[in-house]
This record gives sequence, C-alpha cells and structure tokens, in this order.
Amino acid sequence: MKTSGMTVLMSALAALSGVPLAAAEEAGPAQVSATTIETHAPAAAAPANLDAALVKGVVGEYIEKDSRLKGGEFLVYDPTDKKIWKLKSPKAHEDVRNQDVNVAVVCVDMTSGKGSDKKILDVDFFVVKSASGNAEVSDIKIHKVGKKEHYIYDENNQIRPVPAKAKAKPRKKAVPQNTVKPGV
Repeated sequence: MKTSGMTVLMSALAALSGVPLAAAEEAGPAQVSATTIETHAPAAAAPANLDAALVKGVVGEYIEKDSRLKGGEFLVYDPTDKKIWKLKSPKAHEDVRNQDVNVAVVCVDMTSGKGSDKKILDVDFFVVKSASGNAEVSDIKIHKVGKKEHYIYDENNQIRPVPAKAKAKPRKKAVPQNTVKPGV
C-alpha cells in the first residue's frame, strides 16, 4: 500500500492536535500553529459544537507556549482580587462547556505558591472558532480561588454573578435573669 505525502501530513497534524485522524482526513488539509488549528471543512456542513479534544489541545498549547515565554509560570490577572497570579501545574477538567457552536470553555486547575501558601485556582479558558475555522483562546477568567467562586454558570453554561447570601439578622445578646449588675 502506497502512502501519499498528504496522508503522512494529515497523520502528523492529527497526532499533534489531538484530533482523530478520520476527522482530520474528512475535514481536509489543516494548518497548525502554536495556538490555532485551522481546518477547511465542506461549506455545506451543519454547525457543530467545538470538539472537546480540539478545545483542550488549543488550551494546552496556549498554556505551554505562554508559560515558556514567561520563565515557566503562567501569569494571569485577577480583577476580583486585583492580583497577578503566578500559576503552574495545569490539569484540565474532563468536561468542556459549549456556550454556543462557536464558543467553548474548559476549566483548568492550576496551583500558585508552595506549602501553606499554596492555592488551587480554577481558571476558565474560552476558545472561539472564527468564520474561517480557526480555534483560539479568546479570554481567560479566574473562576475560583480555593473554594471562593468569582462567578457561576447557569443551566445554559452562561456566566452569572455569585448569588448574594442572605445575611443573618444579628441576634440580641441574652442577659441572664439572675445576675447582679455592677454598681447596684
């Protein structure tokens, strides 16, 4: 069986991007960059949600490239806590949230600090697919610091503010009945 150069190229691109070879062959020629995977799909194809493997691959490449450029740490600004976090050890969650056919979110647990100062942050990476078919990281938000949520997702995977907790009414201090008041 003779293997064409295109088949070898498609196999290599599929392996690098995490896209199954059959899907890569079906989509046609692909171009891969550090943060983008472009496919030339048939124009008549019905819109589909972004593939989870593709989204995770794009995010993984983004984190790896960005960390390499910044001395091995992934830096992200947290507008809620007004702080720049230096993060390491990314571990993606299994699920990918599709907000619509062109936007998906993958949560990645990352660590900051060491020992007793160590914190685990849940960082959300938003991946968009443009009209040309490129998939790339478009936004990064800190979802949680430890167990403190900065926002929540509703049933349609849309971001909502964390509901305010009902404040407990302050209780009056009970004064024991059989006590002597000072100075009496």
